[in-house]
Amino acid sequence: MKRIVLCTTMIALIFMLCACGDGFNSTSIPARDYQTGTPAGIIQATITPRMIPTPIVFESLALQKLLSEDPHTWYEKGLEIAMECEEQYIGMLKIHEDRVFFGKPDDYTRKIAEILTMIPANWPRLTVEEVKSVIQELKDEGFFAPNHSFDVYEVRSRLNEIAFAPDFDAVNGVAVIRYFTSEALTEYVEITDGRIVLWDRGANAPKEVLYDWIAEHPDTAATVVLAPTITPTITPRNTPTPMTYSDSSLNELVSQGLDRLYVNSMRVATDEQKRKLCEIHDNRELGYWEEAYERRVAEIMGLIPENWPRVSVSDAKRILQEMIDEELITQEREFPTNLVKERFNEIAFAPDMDGGSGMICVRYYIDSTKTDFIEVSARGVIVRDITSSEPKEVLYDTLPGNPW
Repeated sequence: MKRIVLCTTMIALIFMLCACGDGFNSTSIPARDYQTGTPAGIIQATITPRMIPTPIVFESLALQKLLSEDPHTWYEKGLEIAMECEEQYIGMLKIHEDRVFFGKPDDYTRKIAEILTMIPANWPRLTVEEVKSVIQELKDEGFFAPNHSFDVYEVRSRLNEIAFAPDFDAVNGVAVIRYFTSEALTEYVEITDGRIVLWDRGANAPKEVLYDWIAEHPDTAATVVLAPTITPTITPRNTPTPMTYSDSSLNELVSQGLDRLYVNSMRVATDEQKRKLCEIHDNRELGYWEEAYERRVAEIMGLIPENWPRVSVSDAKRILQEMIDEELITQEREFPTNLVKERFNEIAFAPDMDGGSGMICVRYYIDSTKTDFIEVSARGVIVRDITSSEPKEVLYDTLPGNPW
């Protein structure tokens, strides 16, 4: 593919100051004419079929520096820039509330770019035909050959020449990258390790497979077995551990850690499993984000059956007493939340919700009715009714006598 040829005149996007400071005047760049290839007058460039002038130069030194940084640092560093503008700062904070996918606010790189006025809100989005064109170019250049691993980041780089940044860009061991194809936000193109798929957001289902490297190279691709063979070693808590599976990809999922289970599962999930993983977003009754629902992900991926044992109140009391007897829990020490979680996981495999914002907050349903749960935090361990914020029973309190 011919790369973008720069004019001798430096390409510049001239950003005008809005009331908030280093801002972008959205009226200064009209929508691009894809038929004539004519950009707005303030952009001086030789335009390729991608229509994106590059490199982009900002009048704001802060934005120019931010552009040179890893996009996954834009949120944290962008908050510092946005502190000079209340509207931008509030917009950045609202990303957490407005997340249409799982993940963290710093995964929403295009939204961050819009809020900070790195691009206007009407910046071009990818069309399906453009994605197909990029795929064909990559094929022609040998990027998808059997001796060349599927390069998620090269695909992202090519697509960013149109979209500037993904709508969702999660890199947590395994990349999950998504671009909406229109302002309606009803469909998006998803790039994972080996597949590029058009998804229907409303149906939480794939609409069209645009490219499947795994299908083209079956000899080098891993498959997922939905019914794993478990070889258990029984402990006094009656839990099979360590877990071993007949499918190596499932063993790899477990070895990479429960905190990364959701994102890593996207790499090997079937279409049906991926649909179920996406459904977690609409069923987060315990709060927090999709990645926090570790036990549900484990069930979807076939790591444990749905009737796997749960931590009962009596189990929790027994484990806490054991840890007190072992002097692992004392009033003189910080409450060992992670160690308690490990002991509970010996029964439950994983928490029903493992979240918290700065502080650990872990929740385990006590039975299949999912009406009561055990909550582990730095304050201690309590039993709660899902409909109430008040403790139903306090199992251990680091601050006895104080309101919970």
